Amino acid sequence: PLWPSEHTDSEGKVQAYKEGGRFQNPWMNGRPSAASFFVSWFVTGPDESNIPGATELNETLPVKPPVWLSDPNFTVSNARLTWLGHATTLAEIDGSAILTDPVFSGRASAVQFAGPKRYTAAACKVKDLPPLAAVLVSHNHYDHLDLRSVSRLAELQPNISWFVPAGMAKWLKDNTVVSGEKVHEMTWWQEEQLEGTNIKI
Repeated sequence: PLWPSEHTDSEGKVQAYKEGGRFQNPWMNGRPSAASFFVSWFVTGPDESNIPGATELNETLPVKPPVWLSDPNFTVSNARLTWLGHATTLAEIDGSAILTDPVFSGRASAVQFAGPKRYTAAACKVKDLPPLAAVLVSHNHYDHLDLRSVSRLAELQPNISWFVPAGMAKWLKDNTVVSGEKVHEMTWWQEEQLEGTNIKI
């Protein structure tokens, strides 16, 4: 389906919009509901992931310690990207460290005793991260936003600037010690300047 024209700007860029207080995604119309997906995934469906067992996975895609743990002389570089798992990456840009979609827990779930489990351990712990200038959160699914991880980050590094989707600032402030002035809500196509740098988010 096409994006509604009334929610598309003059340049043809689609704009986020709500109906009944919830953001909409007409591109998902006609697809199975989230409930039917999870029933199929957990209960009735076959495992078609083709993900190898732990031994083979460790041989083909070993988890290595990031450079800031292995190099005693580490300093944040001008251009380096370190993949920490799924959507969690540490981008070093012009001497600033920026973390995306922080998930360091064992499961992408509201609880740690159930839900999708990591195939391998995280490459490091939250406490091991270098000083961060910013954290970028793309969206609030459990595999991109982990309450335990962001809570610990906020405690350990209170000066981080947080860039989150529209509507998420309240959740972040209500559930962590992040202060309001450190949270920047954004929507599609927006840009923000990272304080004290020439970096645009």
